[in-house]
Amino acid sequence: MSSIGGTGGTVDASYAASKAGLHGLTRALAREFGSDGVQVNAIASGPVETSMNDEIISYLEAVDFRGHENVDTHLPTYACEPKDIAHTVKYVLEKVVLQHEIVNVNGGMQFR
Repeated sequence: MSSIGGTGGTVDASYAASKAGLHGLTRALAREFGSDGVQVNAIASGPVETSMNDEIISYLEAVDFRGHENVDTHLPTYACEPKDIAHTVKYVLEKVVLQHEIVNVNGGMQFR
């Protein structure tokens, strides 16, 4: 599991860097083990409607983090439901032809 922050950045540089690293790791492992039949992919979600979103916004506002204004306006617009992520996980697991992919599930937020 990854995040749109790995390709599109986010207001938290350390989070974005860790997710970008995960994308690189996904691709490297797919290259290394794909010929052995090991399927390696990542699902990069945008915001998911959970209580964590409220906690993130509260934290960013409390520390007066630059750019947090964009986060709290984008979350309601692009947030998906947990079931959307579950459906995507199921799809990726069932499709053995998927390999080396970063599957974006973010309602188009990467274009903002």
